[in-house]
Amino acid sequence: MRTPKSLPPIGEIRTALERLDSRLAEAVQAFEVMQGGPVTDRFRGLVISPEQCSTALSPRDWSAAMRDCALWPLASSPCAQRLAARHGLTQFDLDILLLALASEFDLRYERLFAYLQDDVTRKRPTVDLVLRLLCPDDAARFVVRGRFSADAPLLRHGLVQLVNDPGVMHPPLLARAIGPDEQTVRWLLGTGGLHAELAAVCTRSLEIRQPHDALSGLAVPPAVQQELRHFAEVIASDSVPTPTWLQSAGGNGSGEVGRAVATTAGVSLLQLDATRVPANDAERMLVLVLREAWLGGDLLYIDRVDAWLVESGFATRLAALLREPHVPVLLGAACHIPTDLLGAAVPLVLPMPEASERHACWQGQLAQHRVSLPVAEVRTLSARFRLAPSQIAAAVADACLRTRGAPSRSALEAAAREQSGDALTLVTDKVDARATWDDIVLPADVLAQLRELCDRVEQRERVFNDWGFGRKLSRGRGTAALFSGGSGTGKTMAAEVVANALGLDLYRIDLARVVDKYIGETEKKLDKVFRAAESANAILFFDEADALFGKRGETKDANDHYANLQVAYLLQKMEAYDGVAILATNLAGHFDEAFSRRLSQQIDFPFPDEATRARLWQRAWPPLTPLAPEIDATSLARELRVSGGSIRNIALAAAFYAAERSGPVTLQHLAQAIRRELKKMGRSGEMPESIVRTLGATPLKRA
Repeated sequence: MRTPKSLPPIGEIRTALERLDSRLAEAVQAFEVMQGGPVTDRFRGLVISPEQCSTALSPRDWSAAMRDCALWPLASSPCAQRLAARHGLTQFDLDILLLALASEFDLRYERLFAYLQDDVTRKRPTVDLVLRLLCPDDAARFVVRGRFSADAPLLRHGLVQLVNDPGVMHPPLLARAIGPDEQTVRWLLGTGGLHAELAAVCTRSLEIRQPHDALSGLAVPPAVQQELRHFAEVIASDSVPTPTWLQSAGGNGSGEVGRAVATTAGVSLLQLDATRVPANDAERMLVLVLREAWLGGDLLYIDRVDAWLVESGFATRLAALLREPHVPVLLGAACHIPTDLLGAAVPLVLPMPEASERHACWQGQLAQHRVSLPVAEVRTLSARFRLAPSQIAAAVADACLRTRGAPSRSALEAAAREQSGDALTLVTDKVDARATWDDIVLPADVLAQLRELCDRVEQRERVFNDWGFGRKLSRGRGTAALFSGGSGTGKTMAAEVVANALGLDLYRIDLARVVDKYIGETEKKLDKVFRAAESANAILFFDEADALFGKRGETKDANDHYANLQVAYLLQKMEAYDGVAILATNLAGHFDEAFSRRLSQQIDFPFPDEATRARLWQRAWPPLTPLAPEIDATSLARELRVSGGSIRNIALAAAFYAAERSGPVTLQHLAQAIRRELKKMGRSGEMPESIVRTLGATPLKRA
C-alpha cells in the first residue's frame, strides 16, 4: 500500500541551519576584519570616507575554510534528495534555497543578513551575499551566476524569487534579493494548509488512513472500472501513472471517480475546479497546484479542464506540464481529448448512465432522503435530465434542503437544471423562459405541432431505448425543429413555452459571439457550443438561424468554398447532436435543402388573422392593468393589421403613457403608442382613420 508522503523532519532543517550559523559566524568575522572592526557608525552610508574607499578596493574574499562543506548536504538528507529529484536541483541550488528560507525559520537571520550587507534595510540575502557565502573566490562566483537565470531550476519552478529594491529602477543581478516560495516553506515547517491562491479554488480531502475499494460502487462499465483500478494500484505502489483524461458526458459528474480512485489508492485528493480560474491564468495556477499535490503526496484531480482550452495554444502547454508531473493526475472534462494532448494523457470515456440506470439512481436518492414521488414522475425526471449519479444525488439533496425535506417534482426539476449548463454560459445567453401555454396565441394546428414537439422529447427514451430504435440509428437521435415566420409572429415565445413545458433551460446562441471572419474559427466556436450542450440538459435556440444554415451555392472563389464547407459542417453537427435544438428564421426559403431531412419538425408561424389578433389584444394587458371601457379588442384587431410582437409593444407603451399620467389606459394613450410603433416599422401612412381622429380630438398632455 502506498503511504502518503509525510512532512520532512524539522531536525534535518535544524542541522542545515546550524551549518549556516557556522558559515555566517565566519563571514561576520571576515567582514569585520575587512571593515577594520565592528560596524557601529550610525550614519554609515551617508558619507563615504577615504578609508572606506580603500577597503572597497582591497581583496574582498571571505574565509573559505568551510566552503567545501555543503550547508544542506544532498547525500544525507532525504528531504533534500526529494527536492532535488523533483526539480532537478544541484547541491549549490539547495544551499541557495536554504539561505532564502532561513528567515522563515528564525528572524535573527534578517539582522545577520543586514549586517553583512552593511544595510539595515536589506533583511533578505542578495545574490551577491549568497555568492560570497557559498563561493571561495570571484572565479567560482562567475561560474555559478547562471543558477539565478530565469530558466534555471530554482526560478523556473518558482522555488525562489528575485526581488528588486523598490528604490532602484534597474538593479544589477547581484543587488537583487532572494525571496522564498510559500509552498515550500509551509512544507518544510510542517504547517500544512493550502497555498493562499489555491485555497480559493481547491479542496483537499482528509488523509485516508485505511484505503478500501471504492470503485466497485461506481456506475461505470466494467472495462472502465478495471482501468481506474489499475490507475489506483499504480499510485498505491508508490509509482506515478500516466495522466488520465476522464471524458464524462455529465461534465462535472466525474468528480466522484476522482474520490473513489483516491480512496482505493489510500491517498488524499486535491481537487481543482478549472472554471474558477481564468483561462489566461491557468498555466501559472497549474504549476502551483502540481507542486501542491507533489508536496502533499496527493492525487490531483482537475475538474472541467475544458474551460482552460479556450485559451489559444494552451493544450500544447498543458501537455508539456503533464509529461513529467511527478504526481498522479486525473483530468475531468466533457469534451474529447485534444490532439495536442495525445501522448501526454490517456483518454477514458465515462458514459452517461442509460435512462433505466438514472431511474434507479433517482429512486435510490429519493428513498435515502425519504421523499415519496409517483413512479411516473420519477421516470419523467430520468428521461428529461441526462445526469451522472453524483449530479442526481446533488440535485435531490439541494431540493430537499430548499424545501425542508418535501420537494415537489418542479423543485427537483429546478435542482436538476442547476446541475448542468455551466459550460454553455461561456458561449451562449441563458433565456429566462417564463411563457406558458396560457400566454401564447397561435392557430390550433400550430399549437398541436408544438405539443407534438414536447411529446417527442418526453418519449425519446422509451422509443430509442425501450422500443429499440436507438439500436437502428447511429445518428439523428436528437430533436431539431425549425420555427419559420415573420417577425413578431411568436417564434421566440413558442421556444420559451416548449422549454417551460419540458422543464428545461433555454440557451440562445449569440451569433455575434459565434460567427468569426477568420476561416475555421466559426466552426471551432460552434463545436464548443454543441459539446457543452451535450451535457447541459437544455434546449439550444438559434435565432435568425438562416445566417448560419444558409444554402450552399456555386463555388466561384475561395470564400464560396469555405462558406459551403461551413454549412456542410453544421449539417453534420446537427445530425450528430443528441439533444434538443430549435432554429428560428424569418426566411425559411434561405435554408439549405439538405437541412430539411435533418429536422424533426418544421412549424410555420403565420401572420395573425383578425380573430387571432383579437385574442392577442385581449391578452395584451395583465389583469391588474386599468383599462378605459372604450378600448375594444375586436375593433383594434379589425382596424390594425400588426403582428403579435407589435401588439405587445403597443400595449406596453400605452401602459407607460397611462402610468405617467396616473390614470387608466385610454384610447388616447393607445393611439399615441400605435403611431409610435407604426413609425418605427416605416408604416406611418397606414394609421387607421379612427386612430387619427382620436389623436386629433384629444391630444396627450402631461399630468
